[in-house]
Amino acid sequence: MGEVSEILKVFVGRTNGFDSIEDQLKDFVLESHETNVDKVQEVLNSMRNTLTKRNDALEAMVIALKEETIATARALSTRIEELEGKLALC
Repeated sequence: MGEVSEILKVFVGRTNGFDSIEDQLKDFVLESHETNVDKVQEVLNSMRNTLTKRNDALEAMVIALKEETIATARALSTRIEELEGKLALC
């Protein structure tokens, strides 16, 4: 029975070493994951900022185009009225 006890002590001692390596590996993986998450978050933030700027620029362009369209429509309406007036005189 003493031999089994000694073998068990040796075995437990060796598995403790594996447990330590496993803990170190877990810590390494967690740190790597956290670093990757931080980098991905930085990229996403940068992309969001870029897209926000582009969206703002597009909105400004749409507003300008709407204003230009309204002005053109008014000018055309005025011109049509003028031409209708001339046509009525004929």
